[in-house]
Amino acid sequence: MTVWVDVVARARGLSGHLAGPADLQAMSRASNLRQLDTILAARHGRPLPDTEPSPADIEAAERRQLGAQLRLLARWAADRAPLLAPLYDDEDCRSLRAILRGAVGRVPAPERLAGLIPTPALSLRALVSLASCESPASIAALLSTWGNPYGPALLAETTRQQPDLFAMEHVLVETWAARARRAARKGGKALRLFVSRRVDVANCWAALLVAEHGFDGAVPDLFIEGGRLLSKADFAIAATAPSRGVAAQALDRLVRHTPLEAVTTTDTRAEERILRAMTREQHDLARAEPLGAAPVVEYWLRLRGELLAVRRIAWSIAAGVPASARLPELVEA
Repeated sequence: MTVWVDVVARARGLSGHLAGPADLQAMSRASNLRQLDTILAARHGRPLPDTEPSPADIEAAERRQLGAQLRLLARWAADRAPLLAPLYDDEDCRSLRAILRGAVGRVPAPERLAGLIPTPALSLRALVSLASCESPASIAALLSTWGNPYGPALLAETTRQQPDLFAMEHVLVETWAARARRAARKGGKALRLFVSRRVDVANCWAALLVAEHGFDGAVPDLFIEGGRLLSKADFAIAATAPSRGVAAQALDRLVRHTPLEAVTTTDTRAEERILRAMTREQHDLARAEPLGAAPVVEYWLRLRGELLAVRRIAWSIAAGVPASARLPELVEA
């Protein structure tokens, strides 16, 4: 059994510096971006820029701050850091999917970085370099040059005669899941639970996409092993449904009363709601197993929640959204 006592103590200490409901309330009431940035700079002990910040500037500063926290956590974990790979790899996978979408959609390079968190494997400088690539093939080639585990799998997809974004995203998630399952076996219950939830989310979203848009291939081959809520048969039933609505109904029966209840909705905040529910789940597990990895996983999830919260508030201020409608429901009360 892996001993997490010292890492847990440090994660709990770091958690005390995360934004709580009162902090987010104060941020959401900021009259302008300068005031929001002043609040954030005071929290993190960083200097204020001389120029008026943009939402992207504020988000970039938060990404750097959170990336530093993750590197610190990895350093404290020492020889147990590989067991936290499901967390870091999940963030890398999320970042690479966003960057790929940006490349395919010809999104300006700075915008491809929105919401991404640097990790020990993909630093902010690495993310900037990847976001500057002109094509998915160049992204895959750069990753392969760095020896990143996602490089070879992605390169195989991007060098096909007709590369497909869905296939590229799927191979990223599939690669993450294979690596995550191996690491989570030794990491303990909290990490196994985290991996299973993320796999179930991936399978649900893949089934919904296939039901809505179709798929030229064997649907069962898209199923990723390692989840708890969907079997391969459940996945096939949903993916071959005549419409997204019918697929959602089939999946609803499986995810109801679980942290993944929002996975079938078209709500723009579905991912945020899932994140919040998974954070609660890890919080409850941390109370039951305080010396396991759950406090570390909870801290990780709250880090991502804080970034999404600050990002939403910053862009809401820039768009002139009333203060009463800015506050996201991402941090536990």
